[in-house]
Amino acid sequence: MAKVVRRNVALLAKQLHDPEIMGDYFQQRGLLAKVLSFASQGEDMSLVLPSMVKLLAHPDLCVKKVAGEVLTQHSAGNAEMVLLAINTLVQDAADSNPMVRGLALRTLSALQQESVTEHVERAVSAGLSDSSAYVRRAAVLACVRLCCTSPSSVQDSGFIDRLYGMIRDTDPVVVVNCLSALEEILSEEGGIVINKNMSHYLLSKLHSYPTWVQIQVLDILKKYHPGNEDELFDILNVVDGCLENNSPTVVTTAIQLFMGLLENLPHLQTEIFKRAKPTVISHLGSGNAELSCALIDIVSRASGEAVSQFSDSCQSFFCRNKDPYYLKSKKIALLPRLVTEDNGDAILEELSLYCVDHSSPVVSLQAIRAVGLLQQKQESLADACKEKLNGFYHSTSPHILSNILQVLQDLDIQDDSFWESFTTRVCSNHHMVSDSSGKSALLYLLGKHGHNSMDAYMVLEEYADDFSEQKDQGVKIQLLTAACKMFVKHPAECQNLLGGLFETAMDDTDLEVRSRSQFLYSLLASGIGVARSVLFSDGGGGDRFSVI
Repeated sequence: MAKVVRRNVALLAKQLHDPEIMGDYFQQRGLLAKVLSFASQGEDMSLVLPSMVKLLAHPDLCVKKVAGEVLTQHSAGNAEMVLLAINTLVQDAADSNPMVRGLALRTLSALQQESVTEHVERAVSAGLSDSSAYVRRAAVLACVRLCCTSPSSVQDSGFIDRLYGMIRDTDPVVVVNCLSALEEILSEEGGIVINKNMSHYLLSKLHSYPTWVQIQVLDILKKYHPGNEDELFDILNVVDGCLENNSPTVVTTAIQLFMGLLENLPHLQTEIFKRAKPTVISHLGSGNAELSCALIDIVSRASGEAVSQFSDSCQSFFCRNKDPYYLKSKKIALLPRLVTEDNGDAILEELSLYCVDHSSPVVSLQAIRAVGLLQQKQESLADACKEKLNGFYHSTSPHILSNILQVLQDLDIQDDSFWESFTTRVCSNHHMVSDSSGKSALLYLLGKHGHNSMDAYMVLEEYADDFSEQKDQGVKIQLLTAACKMFVKHPAECQNLLGGLFETAMDDTDLEVRSRSQFLYSLLASGIGVARSVLFSDGGGGDRFSVI
């Protein structure tokens, strides 16, 4: 295949030298299309470079562009061809046609040879002062390429100061090119420096710029910090109009700018979100997952009072069936912050739907965590949340059972009847929990709340029988801890269980497991009272039970 390609390139090179073929407009276009096709595939086009150098002087702009593109792609390893092309490009840089001048600048700056640096500097210097906006645009971008080839030349030639000055250019594209170029050239120094005069000038021109330029300007303005409160409010007043822009990107960028400016003024964040709320709600309903994700990220970073502005529109943050899982996770994480007395039941029902999501374990875990958060945060919903959490045990999906266990181990529910019901149900379904995180959470909860349950003791015995076959370090450590807690509450009944576990754990291949078993053994050797005070923060006792 490679030989065939080389033969085709050689044939192309021969045809490009044929005056009769190149004199025909359609044949010329066909040959150039083939050249571009091979070049885009990364083929070696060295054989056609002499023809490309000649075609740089062609009067047709399209031909010039193709020739320049192929030449720049292969300039790194063909210094001779670059030297042959310089004269033509330098002449074109002074052509009367601004399109030719701009194209020459683009090609010159893209040549990957230090030998052309001097020529590029002169062309760029002239281009930055050109009467044509197109040439000035090309010259600004050429500064970035020149910086990649010769960083010192950009500094020594004063181009940085000239780029700062051109931020006041009449052409908005030149302005945004200057901002981007300075950000790139000065990246090692933290990027472009925005002072008071520059920020005020950009703000004064903001609404006259096209939408995409407004986005770039707003993004750059995030780097500026007002000197006093009056200046801050001046900026807020100017950018305020962007909150009602038809472009969602302008709106999101403007809100991000506000969030940075008002980081230490949360009460003003509330006012900003009050103004932006209709636009945010409207864009959330657009069906654009990436836009919705960005908006929810912005809302999530706001203060609690600012987020509460959306409480009466909480349904806009409800999940849709077609939402990707990452967007569902972000919506679910935000919903508990929107809860009020009026919408609490609706939000709880919405979250409950996703707690039993069989298609995505991540969404299910996030939803169950949100219900657990509601149980702690909203007193009026505490009982309803506990009822929901209890109801999830009826699920036949292993990952849902695992998720509920992982969430419950982080909740502080002071309700003995809840934990009695939990212990009964989870012990009957514990065989369905197959992942290590779920098993660790199960053992932790049984150790903490299952000391009065015969079923809990039986579950621990089953895990103890399989201790040597268990591969996960966390499960082993939780089993040792749970057995010690059970022993502290009921030493006579659990002596054999714990003794067998210690004997096996002391010979385990995992250093952490051996260390933990030695620590727990030493703790118990210090006395039951000491062990109880360490293992149980409340130091309580517990009713005894018989395992026989």
